[in-house]
Amino acid sequence: MTDWRTAATDALAAAVADDDSRLGCLLTEAGEHLGWLLASRPPETVAALAVPVAVHRCLTGGALPSHGLLASAAATYLALDVLDDRMDGDAPAFWGDRGDPEIMVGVQLLLVTATQVVGADTVPQRAVRLTQLYRETIAVVADGQLRTGEPLTASTTPAEVESRVGARSGAMLAGFAELAAIAADGSPSDVASARAFGYELAVARQHLNDVTELVSERTTDLRNRTATMATALALQGLPIEQRESLVERLRRAATDPSDRRRLVAEDLARAIGEVCALIHLHLARARTHARLLSDHELGHDGLDRLIEFTAAPLRR
Repeated sequence: MTDWRTAATDALAAAVADDDSRLGCLLTEAGEHLGWLLASRPPETVAALAVPVAVHRCLTGGALPSHGLLASAAATYLALDVLDDRMDGDAPAFWGDRGDPEIMVGVQLLLVTATQVVGADTVPQRAVRLTQLYRETIAVVADGQLRTGEPLTASTTPAEVESRVGARSGAMLAGFAELAAIAADGSPSDVASARAFGYELAVARQHLNDVTELVSERTTDLRNRTATMATALALQGLPIEQRESLVERLRRAATDPSDRRRLVAEDLARAIGEVCALIHLHLARARTHARLLSDHELGHDGLDRLIEFTAAPLRR
């Protein structure tokens, strides 16, 4: 693993309880999953860690964030990953053999740990600022998580989808990018650019994930009637009296592969193209903020890699 991935797993291990209790074992399993994930996939996959690392390195000339910030980002990513799986009705990537009570306690422990350590290893005044910002970020993300669970209806609009994505995915990466900029002693303009970079990148990634699932064999969003940008745009393009029919066809497509392929190739094709254009727009904005974030001496290779990683599937 590269240095920051090793540092992140070490930081999380140091932050959680090191004992043989049931709670300690839960957190140990979560840390082991993170280690496996970071070792087996491109580092850009875990944006909740890769973004604050890239921002901090950009503003410091290559220095890693503190162990406290790394551990906080790691614990938050793991907690929200489990919650996403549970809300989608999928088995969690870890804790798969645990019951709901243990899983919910584990999520709470991860988020409490993240709050406790985010301001560690820094001066008291900055620690207070980091902790307060983390709490505000999690409050917005939690609200966004609930809103993204609202099902697609005939009246769902693209603006509503964009707002939900921004409140959930956008808020989290924006928050961690801002935390990294503050930890790096960035100027107010640096902090604002970092936050905007994180937001634009996160929204682009979420739209990409949704489109990728729609054109693949995965059916989680269709099964759960999740409101995505492609489905909202497709509804908006129809006369009002035809929208309910499309919502019903989308529901049935979750269990009918042939109908699903027909929907993607015909009814949703234009909307999917529009979403791809929207993703490019968000990435262009992210690129602009990356340029504002750093000068020519420090560079922004890590930020560029995150943008290119997100854009790559659109070229296939």
